[in-house]
Amino acid sequence: MRKYFVAGALAGVSALVLAPTLTHAHDAKMHHHGQPTACQTEALACASVATGAFAPDGKLWLTWSAGGRISVASSADLGKTFSAPVTLPATKLPLDNGPDARPKIAFGPDGCVALTYATRDEKYNGHAFIVRSSDGGKTFRNVLV
Repeated sequence: MRKYFVAGALAGVSALVLAPTLTHAHDAKMHHHGQPTACQTEALACASVATGAFAPDGKLWLTWSAGGRISVASSADLGKTFSAPVTLPATKLPLDNGPDARPKIAFGPDGCVALTYATRDEKYNGHAFIVRSSDGGKTFRNVLV
């Protein structure tokens, strides 16, 4: 039962969090003549994909892809407010935002936060990345596998 409640809560919070930003993102991509312009920042309003998850401590985490980079932020109040986003990597990448490759987030038993994301080059060669934070999402380091 708790599983369904958490899934429903996550869907509801995601809808509340993303609905205004998706509308804003649509507006931000259009200039006064109605011609699309590229959204190049890492802001959530420019996100092409986003993934949310609850940590074992109940904190809601959101990770998204925008402007060739991955960002992550957390909320202790079910999405009413979020921490300042942490954005990585240092350089922009050709991110793969397909359904299986979009940024994802997971939590370890030791309190670590892990993000996965993928890139794809012009020949459709893919590369997967895993980064890990042991300081509550303030900094992330690459994981070698």
